[in-house]
Amino acid sequence: LPAPPTTMDEIGISPPVNGATLQSGKFAGKRVRLIGKVLAQDGETATIEASDGQQVNVELVPGTHMNSTYVAITGQASDDSSMNVREEMNCELSDNFSMENHNQLVEISAKFPDLMMPQGFVN
Repeated sequence: LPAPPTTMDEIGISPPVNGATLQSGKFAGKRVRLIGKVLAQDGETATIEASDGQQVNVELVPGTHMNSTYVAITGQASDDSSMNVREEMNCELSDNFSMENHNQLVEISAKFPDLMMPQGFVN
């Protein structure tokens, strides 16, 4: 039998990130969840304002078109500490989504990562 999954990527957990956590490099090359405001969309790229106000470049899945002001993007953070995410999927959110509240969640989850992680799993 194969060994059970032990990392976030293996089980599909995508921690919430903002611009600062992307720049920290902690999640470089990892699957993440970016929630933000759609500022621009041009073909296969989008500019998203993360919950901390920083702009993140998102490489979209071909054919993606976001019709909502706010979106949740699950994807892979770039391999460095740049502000780039390659989308795997997205979910449109309500136009009254609270970026301030979400940013607090991102900051708490960065400070206390065990709160967002099943016991026994590693980052």
